Amino acid sequence: MADNQAESSNSQSADPPTDAPVQQHQLQSLEQRIEQRFEQVLQSLTTLRESRRSSRHQSRSNSPTHGTAPVPALPTVQPPLVTTAAPVASKPQFRPRDVGYFDPNPDVMPVETKDTYNVYHNVFSFVQRVRVKAKTMDANVLRDNLDACLL
Repeated sequence: MADNQAESSNSQSADPPTDAPVQQHQLQSLEQRIEQRFEQVLQSLTTLRESRRSSRHQSRSNSPTHGTAPVPALPTVQPPLVTTAAPVASKPQFRPRDVGYFDPNPDVMPVETKDTYNVYHNVFSFVQRVRVKAKTMDANVLRDNLDACLL
């Protein structure tokens, strides 16, 4: 009985799968379609390049060159860019009093106002203020000068 099972398993493994020729044909068909599409795209790109070259050549040949000065092209007007972020100052200036100062002291109020600046005694309050300030100025300038805010 064990011999019958061994023979049946050998006969099953010896038979080649019948799907292999079908898969091979499908792959060849797919490769041909991809090559055809690639050739179409390449032809379209070549046609587009040639049309652009010919339009440039025609515009150059139509311009008057005999006895007249060339007419300068009008500058193109670009629409203004719409931004959602706050504008960054063109001149990065950093003043520690604009951010506030950090002085870790858990015995006093988290934020203390002195004259025209704030002193943060709570690290979370100070970090939140730095994050807000980083949105309104160049973050690299803020990062480079942050040590001036530490007391």
